[in-house]
Order: sequence, then C-alpha cells, then structure tokens
Amino acid sequence: MPQMIRLLFVDDDAAIRRVFQRLFPAPAYEVHVAETGVEALDLIEANDYDAIISDFRMPRMDGGELLARACDRRPDSTRILVTAESDFDVAVRAVNRGEVFRMVRKPWDDDALHFAVKLGVEMRYMRRERQEMLRRLEEKTTSLTRINQDLGGLNRQLERRVQERSRVIVDSLVSALAFRQPDAPARARRIAAVGRRIGEQLGLGARELDDVEVGALLHDVGRLAIRDELFFKRGGLSEAETAELQRHPSAGDKLLRPLAFLDGARRIVMSHRERFDGTGHPLGLAGQEIPIGARIFAVAETAELALSDPTVPTGGSAVSAALDDLEAGRGRAFDPEVVAAFAAVSSWDWTALRECEGGE
Repeated sequence: MPQMIRLLFVDDDAAIRRVFQRLFPAPAYEVHVAETGVEALDLIEANDYDAIISDFRMPRMDGGELLARACDRRPDSTRILVTAESDFDVAVRAVNRGEVFRMVRKPWDDDALHFAVKLGVEMRYMRRERQEMLRRLEEKTTSLTRINQDLGGLNRQLERRVQERSRVIVDSLVSALAFRQPDAPARARRIAAVGRRIGEQLGLGARELDDVEVGALLHDVGRLAIRDELFFKRGGLSEAETAELQRHPSAGDKLLRPLAFLDGARRIVMSHRERFDGTGHPLGLAGQEIPIGARIFAVAETAELALSDPTVPTGGSAVSAALDDLEAGRGRAFDPEVVAAFAAVSSWDWTALRECEGGE
C-alpha cells in the first residue's frame, strides 16, 4: 500500500463533499473533489487516482456514465458508486458499464465506506505487484540458464506473497460479513474446519483442501451485494425478493472473479446452494456436476448446525444428531459419498473439533 492514498470524490452537494474530505484526512489520504462529471473527467485525465468514488444522481452526467468513462481512461483505478435507496435499482444497471468494484448506499455508514475504499485500493496494489512480478519473470526468460537457477526461488517468493496477501483479503471479506450478521465469521470458520476434515477423509490434496476451507469461509460473501432489508425482513419474501436473495452465489462469484488465486474457492462460492438432486440454485447442477468442494460444503454446513447446537450434549449425541440430519438428505441435498466420509470420521475427532472451535 502507498504511504498516501489518492482519492477523487464526485458529488454535486458541497456539504457532502466536505463530509467525505473529513472522513479521509491527510496525511494518509490526498482527496480531490469535483462537483460534476465533466469536472471529474478533467481531473482524471491529469491525475492517477487509487479510487474514484462518485454519487449516482448528478446533473448532465450521472455517476454510472462517469465511472464508465473513467474505466476507459484509468482502468487501473478502483471505482465505487454511491447511490441513494431510491436510485438503487437504476444504479445496478449502470454498474457493469464502469466495472464498478462496490456500491455504497447513501447515506453511507462511515465504517462500510472506509472498508470499501481500503479493500479496493489494496486489491489494486495487489494486481500491480503481481503484474510487476510477472514482468520481471518474463524478462528472465531471455536467459534459460538464469531462469533455471532463479525460478525456484522466485516462485517460492511469489507463492509466499500471494499466500500472505490472500489471507489478508480473505480475512477482510469474512470480517465484512459481520456488518450483516455478527456471528457469520465465527460460523463460517466452524464450517470451514468441518469441511477440511471431511476433505482429508476423502483424500483430497493440499490445494483442494485449501480451496474447501477458503470456499467455506467466503461462501456468503455475495450477501454483501444484496439489500440489507432482505436479510432482516419479517414475514415471507415475495417471489421477486426470493429471486434477488438467491442471486448471492452469483454475486459472490463476480466479486471473487478478479482474484485468480481464489479461483478454486470461487467455484465453491458459486455452487454452494446447489443440491445433489439438481433442485438447487443458481444453475441447477446435479451429482458430479457440482464441484467436490461445494458438495463437501453442503454436508459441513448441515453437520456444523448439530455439532454447534448448545442444546445438544457434547460427544456422541451431537454427532448422532448431525448424522440423522445428513441421512435424511442423502442423495437429495447431499452426495452419499461425502455423507459416508463424515460418518467414517470418529466421534472423538468431531467432539475434539467442536471443543476446539468452541474455545476460540
């Protein structure tokens, strides 16, 4: 990350521009502001911004059009759209034109806005670092002897940096879920632990086990793109609201797609609401069409509910309750082979895992 983060904020309301400048003070930030899209484009031509944040509804040029033009001029800059509740549906249609990284509701929550800006800038610099490392690697291809000498060390360095950075990104995304549901990160970590143990029982390799764990941690990351009120609405949802809520796997897939190092986990996020009998969503995949990590997740999520239920005594009772739930869905919701793998793990192992997770 740079010592100073350069931001451009665009809003036709002078008071809101002043509020934004106070939220991102010097010396950590250098903030430029613009009243109109035309004024903003002139600044974008003259400056390289880490992030461009624009209000949606503005005269002459709305925020969607501005960010689309900004994408053409400064494709490397992170683009964030701020929109009022009444404009949300219209703004959604403008997102793809500008490859918008995040939408923030107006009036915004200060912590949520800070998180969106910092995460977007962090991802920008991760991409730059990766491109720079790849450029250096390509230069080394001119000398085969030197590549043979240096490639092993360079790959180890790259892998170490990717692992370090990926953990920061994963932890940040998991923590962001707490804005919607405070206990979501802890539950995701429990599901990840159960899923990894099932994967070990199935004989998965180290990379696949990592994908299972990270995919479980991030399974609900797409909820960050869904309206808050759908998660807290009392009473039943309309057909349209249900369809919108069910889009969160696809939203998670889109959020993670730019992060190539999370590709295996992304497939789990996209498929974690599929069912073994093909009645799930969003694609209606069935059987072996569903990635193995997603099939493991389905079993781990259900098992975690029983293993973590405070009303069920620890030990064999909790494991038996989990097995009863899994057997009820064998062949419909769950892959029978994965259910068998869960059953093959000793009750002592599951009890130890439950106690370990409960003590964190």
